[in-house]
Amino acid sequence: MKPTWAVVALLACAGPPAAPAPEVVAVAATPDVDIASCPSELAPAEWPSRAVSVRVVLGPGVTVEQATERLAIARTLWRREGVSLQIDPRFGHTRSTAAFVAAGSDPFEWTAPIRGLVWEHATPARGGVVVVLMPTVLDPASPIARSLDALDGYTWMPGDDGAVAHAVNAPIDADPVVFAGVDAARRIPASHPDTTLAHELGHAFGLSHSGRVGGLMTPGSQACLPTLDAAERAIVLAGTP
Repeated sequence: MKPTWAVVALLACAGPPAAPAPEVVAVAATPDVDIASCPSELAPAEWPSRAVSVRVVLGPGVTVEQATERLAIARTLWRREGVSLQIDPRFGHTRSTAAFVAAGSDPFEWTAPIRGLVWEHATPARGGVVVVLMPTVLDPASPIARSLDALDGYTWMPGDDGAVAHAVNAPIDADPVVFAGVDAARRIPASHPDTTLAHELGHAFGLSHSGRVGGLMTPGSQACLPTLDAAERAIVLAGTP
């Protein structure tokens, strides 16, 4: 989910860190999954469609199987909403184990991993979304953890005015970068799908949080595959990430 907090102005001077070329591994195509969806207002045949390219980066310890499972849920959910996720079968790799780490009280230090990942993978804009799957998004010892109960996902958007956007200082024409932690599934009942990644993609498509029962943008796990309402669907299908 997307947190907000104050940040000092000096973060705006951050520059792009040097980053090695990512490793790439080819994987099989992502399948659909059979999960009952929450009640929806429209039949899929009545909706327009939109295709979005997705590049995937895996953090240390995240297996191809874990990534494929979460991508399958996200792909199935968004396909039902009229969005076709065109997932690049070549997965990149990063050495970062978390997006936010424990590194003293200076935000420039504890946002170092996310800065490096955004500069490495989201510049320049390609009209798609970058997905970074990590063991965890938030190091429990990181200063951010003091103000958040949990942070299983985070979406960086070009043009945001929050703390991370200032720290990253990436160009406004960069692709959105979605971070999702695979360890989040440990807190989700076995009968519920892990929709963390799908939820964060909603933010990348321009959606904010919702309180609607059965809604994709409502924080927390749900027994069914959550849906969008008509207004949210219009935003997603009309815009570009």
